[in-house]
Order: sequence, then structure tokens, then C-alpha cells
Amino acid sequence: MKKIIVIGRSGTGKSTFSMKLREITNINVYHLDNLFWNADKSQVSRDEFDEKLKEILNKKEWIIDGDYSRTYEERFQSCDTIFFFDLPLSDSLLGVESRIGNKREDLPWKEEFDEEFKEYIINWDEETAPKLRNLIAKYKDKKNIIVFSSRKESEDYLLTLKNKIANKRITSTIVIGIFLLISILFVIWLIPFNLKERYSAYVESVQNSPKVEGEMILVLNLVAGIGALALLFAAYVPALLSLINSAVSLIFSIKNRKSSIKCIRIINYIYDVLLIGIIIFAIIKIILFWTGIA
Repeated sequence: MKKIIVIGRSGTGKSTFSMKLREITNINVYHLDNLFWNADKSQVSRDEFDEKLKEILNKKEWIIDGDYSRTYEERFQSCDTIFFFDLPLSDSLLGVESRIGNKREDLPWKEEFDEEFKEYIINWDEETAPKLRNLIAKYKDKKNIIVFSSRKESEDYLLTLKNKIANKRITSTIVIGIFLLISILFVIWLIPFNLKERYSAYVESVQNSPKVEGEMILVLNLVAGIGALALLFAAYVPALLSLINSAVSLIFSIKNRKSSIKCIRIINYIYDVLLIGIIIFAIIKIILFWTGIA
């Protein structure tokens, strides 16, 4: 579940659900109302809206909140999961009325409820729902589709998902922690033997080589030794970073979601740098063995 769309009639709780889902999955939410409307209540052009939507769809993961039936098909094709809020009209009207005058993340101004908007909500079942239901039938075997007929169903789903992810992270942290401990103990046990091997090779090479060549062999042996250790570290560095990643996800609360995402991104950058270093050292080690120097 990496590419998610949340659709349905206005006032059914789509935006609230999307934001709560974001807190659980750490996947960014994109509200279509923010793409379509400017702060002065003017609308962006159709081309501009389509371009912004296309940029989002090209990302690796996203939660897209909003109905906008013109783009149903495009979003259905790109997503892997669909949440359809199929609530009664009365629930929708109450939902919109409850947020009038409130500042919201998913709209660039405070909510208003004029007659035109109310008419759109009332007519949604006849004018928009048939198209949506046809698409759901079309993609039912290709996409993961979840339909909510009440707000409680959506809340129960989020609670179940939250517990499932938390349990998975705890299990993952324990398994990775055990593997990490075993790997570190193995490396600690092996390092003295590796250093002893490097030192013996150096002594022998110095005794049988000119001074300059002997110093060069020392340098190459040190590089080879570092390469060997780097290959050993490769066994547990990913595990260590995964452990930290899991720990960050567990430690940070929902309120600190942005800090959690920032820490996880930094961890991933560190992993990339270390992985590149490990690959370089591995190549050096292979070259030295092929040339017979180490």
C-alpha cells in the first residue's frame, strides 16, 4: 500500500481519514482541493491542475485525497489502493456543516457552505456516483478496494492498521536486534585474526622487499585490511540502520511525525554513503587478491 486514493462525496470524512492514514504510514497526503483552488478562491487552469496531479502520480508513494471525477480513471490506473467513502447523504451534509468556518489543511480558506455546494452534494449520487461505481467494478480484481459505509468503519480500519504496523515494527526490531548482536560479536571475534594475518603478511613482505616496495606493500595491506573489515561490516550495517529506522518509527509519536520522517531520511542517506564505501573497499580487495599482493 504505497499509492492510495481516497474518494467519495464531500463531507464524508475523506480528508480526516487521509491525514490519520498519513500518521500511521508516513506517506505524504496531497489534497486535490489545494491543487485546484487558489487562496483567493480562484481556480487554476485545467492544464496546470493536470500537470500538478501528474507530478504527484509519478512519485514513489502518495495518498491523494479528493473526488474530482474527471481524474478518476487516471488515478485508478496509477494507484494500488482505493478507499471509497460510501456514506449516506445525511452524514455528508452533517460533515460539511460541522466544519463551516474552520481553517483546514485540505483547503486554502475557511470552509463555506453555499447553496451551489449543497446542491452538488445532493446531486452527487445521480451525477457522479454511477461513474465511480463502474470504475470500482472495472478495477475490483486489479486494485485493493476498501469501501466504508460509516465513519466508524473507517476509524476501526485505522485502529486495526495502526496495531498491525506497530506489531510488525516491534517484531522486526527484535529480529534485527538479535541478528545485529550476533553479527557484531562475530566481527569482534574475527578482527584480531584479520589484523594478525595483515601484520604477518607485512613483516614477511618487508623482509623480502626493498624499503620503498615494503612501505608500498604496507599501505596496500592496510587498505586490504580495511576492505576486509568493510566487507564484514556489510553483514550488519544494513541491520543496524534498519534497527534505528524501526526504533525511530516506534519512539516518535504522531505529533512528531515530521521529525520521524526527517530522521528516517537521514538514516537512509547514511546507509547509501556506507554502501558506496563498502562497494569501493570490496573492489579494492578483489583487485589486490587478483594481483597477488594481498
